[in-house]
Amino acid sequence: MSDELPEVQAAQLLESVRQSRVAMRRAIRAYRGHWYMWVWGLIWLIYAVLGYYLDIGALPYINALAIAGLVASFLIASIQSSQIRAPIDRRFVAAVGALLLFGYLAPGILGVYDTTSTPTFVRVFAYFALLWIQPYILAGLWFRISTLLWIGLLISLSILLGLLVFSAIFWVWFAIFAAIPLILSGFYLRYFLHCNSHPSDG
Repeated sequence: MSDELPEVQAAQLLESVRQSRVAMRRAIRAYRGHWYMWVWGLIWLIYAVLGYYLDIGALPYINALAIAGLVASFLIASIQSSQIRAPIDRRFVAAVGALLLFGYLAPGILGVYDTTSTPTFVRVFAYFALLWIQPYILAGLWFRISTLLWIGLLISLSILLGLLVFSAIFWVWFAIFAAIPLILSGFYLRYFLHCNSHPSDG
């Protein structure tokens, strides 16, 4: 009997994980997961234009757009929470929160924030762009949604290439190979991502 109980509990846990993954896939497909990509892809595109034309002078506008994007994201989340019936995976939300909190606090503690010159401004900007794309990678791994994993990995790689290899045209590179792909990824999630019950399908 004692051996059967752990097996039953393990089966229940696996089923709970499977249901969480299926619910996440359906939420992304039907409940505005794509809206986040459209909103932030558009904001990233505006970032690139501002950075290209204003250089460091774009910083106040970038900060204002970031705040507007967060407000829009909270509104989308509010609408989504009123429509979606599946339970929220609180562990995943906590993991994303911890990732972003560490990502913001660590550079400040280490004293590496510097936007007083163009090269450092671009590096700080690229760092935060990379930070905000990591939740897609985490979601892809957590829920076994390979589409999100690859979106996160490819856009991260693109940002790194722009910073390390194409820094002379970083803003143009960022617009074409990060912002626009993020917008297009939203269309893919909305219209092409399968939301069947198999968690490994991507």
